[in-house]
Amino acid sequence: MGVTATDISRVIAELDEPLAGAFLNKIVRSGPEDWVFVFRSAGLKLPLLVSLSSSNGRVHLTSQTPGAETERGHFTDMLKKHVLGAKLASIAQIAGDRVVMMSFETAHGLRSVAVEIMGSRGNMFVMDEYGVVMAVALDRKSRLSTGQAYAPPPATPGRDFTPEKALRPVIGGDLHFNRELEKRFEANVSAERLAKFKSNALAPLRAEMKKTVKRRRDLALERESLLRHSDCKRLADTLSANFQLLKKGSSSITAPDVYSPDGATVEISLDPAKGPAENIQRYYKLHRKFEKGIPRIDAEITAMQIREGELSAKISEIEKMKDPPETSQTAPSQTQTKQRAAVKKKEKGEPKFARRFVSTDGIEIIVGKTDRENEEITFKLANGRDLWLHARDYPGSHVIARLPKNAEPSQTTLREAAMLAIHYSKAAKSGKGEVTYSRAKDVTKPKGAPPGKVYVRGAKAMQVKVDPEKIKEMKERAERG
Repeated sequence: MGVTATDISRVIAELDEPLAGAFLNKIVRSGPEDWVFVFRSAGLKLPLLVSLSSSNGRVHLTSQTPGAETERGHFTDMLKKHVLGAKLASIAQIAGDRVVMMSFETAHGLRSVAVEIMGSRGNMFVMDEYGVVMAVALDRKSRLSTGQAYAPPPATPGRDFTPEKALRPVIGGDLHFNRELEKRFEANVSAERLAKFKSNALAPLRAEMKKTVKRRRDLALERESLLRHSDCKRLADTLSANFQLLKKGSSSITAPDVYSPDGATVEISLDPAKGPAENIQRYYKLHRKFEKGIPRIDAEITAMQIREGELSAKISEIEKMKDPPETSQTAPSQTQTKQRAAVKKKEKGEPKFARRFVSTDGIEIIVGKTDRENEEITFKLANGRDLWLHARDYPGSHVIARLPKNAEPSQTTLREAAMLAIHYSKAAKSGKGEVTYSRAKDVTKPKGAPPGKVYVRGAKAMQVKVDPEKIKEMKERAERG
């Protein structure tokens, strides 16, 4: 179970004095759902752990020094971009609920980070000076997405918490409750980490075991089927020896068995549609199938049995584990797997584009240079959810704004991407124009059309005036990474 509202009240009360005027010195994503905010104040280093775990969500100081980042992602990049190095203006509990709001004074105005410890609905948000969400931490079903104004979650029905009910530590204390909270969760977190490791490690092993057992059983059935042809050479030789008795159209023949020492007869079924020679060859062919198939199947069954034993031993070893292994030995998370897949995709030849921009909201915007490049960014690079833009009635570049999953483009990003569509078109001289836009999934290429020619379903349009300074800012933002 995660922290309670009372726990959070006590944590914040203890941190009020130590974090006053502190600077955010470092941000580390220490796990798929965990971040550590390292503050410095009066020579002290204060690492604040934020965990959005569905079962062990919590916020408190940690005695553990964060190691190297296991993964990063867009949200962490946005945190580092907007609040890293900033002065903490305040840290507070919102409405006595499981919500912590951190506000930072930056060179570009106030920035805020809201942490909601709400079990499987928990999340973290970065907001601009107007309280508009710029980035969301986890890809969960959330009340909010980028571009929306932040509002805390509705109060829990029947909850009678008030800050006065929380036991307030003495100012100037030794952060006793933060340490106590960390210790309280130590066993639960270790158990959760062990369970996640087991789940990640066992899933592929069990899937392979299932396939291996199925393959072995299929081979056993195939072997049983082939054994029915074990006598085919004797039958073929008998037919050859009695060739003169064979007639086309016969469904069977009874003839002396050439392998019988006492001249016993054997009845052999025939295919009435085949001639004598063809019936003989059919039995020889079945014999060859039996002769070659049985050794191959036996060898493969043996290999399957050996592999089953190896998998069973590995599964048993993991199931008996009582402590989670070191972080470096744990199975990769889904996020890491996706990141590695993205890297492999780039290595396979995803093009690098000269025209890359980043909007005020932190959204990457790609602008094509040639007809061929327009086609590549629209049909190869873009996801269906991405925003696609083009100057209306003028030749020009395709523009792609790469949106996070389930995100709606803010008006700021939409307008800035539209500026780029006009700026990189034949309408640029006028400094303004109309831009067509839609989701990338609604853009198709007519059959036989040359590169760059597209058809757009359900397109919308907007008027925009180009701001050269804004385009320059977006370019510089992209160059800074």
